[in-house]
Amino acid sequence: MVSRAEREKKMILEKQVQLQKEEDQNWLELHAKLEKLEMLEKECLKLTANQRIAEDKIKHLEEKLCEEEHQRELIQDKTAQENLPKRAKSKKPFVKGAK
Repeated sequence: MVSRAEREKKMILEKQVQLQKEEDQNWLELHAKLEKLEMLEKECLKLTANQRIAEDKIKHLEEKLCEEEHQRELIQDKTAQENLPKRAKSKKPFVKGAK
């Protein structure tokens, strides 16, 4: 009887040790996953900030391009208006039969 009780006690202690090891392992895995999650969250915030900066730069460049295109059109219109009177003055009227 005593040996049976001792065996059961030994088995219970071994089971407790095994459960404690599993709990410790689970805790280590959980801790590692939490650290990885924290790292990924920081990386996500960093990427989001970089994306916002890039989008702002793109918007600024698009606005600048639009303004430059507008200025180019104004210059072309002004040049066309300045050249119009010069062409009209330089052209000789066509006279039929004149040599």
